[in-house]
Amino acid sequence: MSILHGRCACGTIVYEARVDYLDRRFCECPLCRGLLDHRVVVGVMVVPRGGLSWHGQAPVLYEDEGRGVRAVCGVCGSTLATWSPGGSLVDLDASLLDDEGAIGSRSHVRPLPRVPLISVTPAPAG
Repeated sequence: MSILHGRCACGTIVYEARVDYLDRRFCECPLCRGLLDHRVVVGVMVVPRGGLSWHGQAPVLYEDEGRGVRAVCGVCGSTLATWSPGGSLVDLDASLLDDEGAIGSRSHVRPLPRVPLISVTPAPAG
């Protein structure tokens, strides 16, 4: 088991995530793009809700018409996590980890339907 730490942009909310599998995933679903306010894709780390603990000020929770719950900092507005109502897994915004390089990216969280928002072309050699 690994223990990762993160915080909102202003440091008011700190979290600890206990995970068995270190993996950052990219999600292009409307929930992540809309609730996390990213227009392309977002790197998320999926953790069990029971493995996440908040320290400092508690996040403000917003429910978006049954689509998802968003945990945000009431001071700086950072979105820390999202989850489905009643769901057992939490998607943490991996960019807010204290050591963002602690996890790699290998897959998509919800690969379908995928939105063709970006096209990646390899850089020329040399």
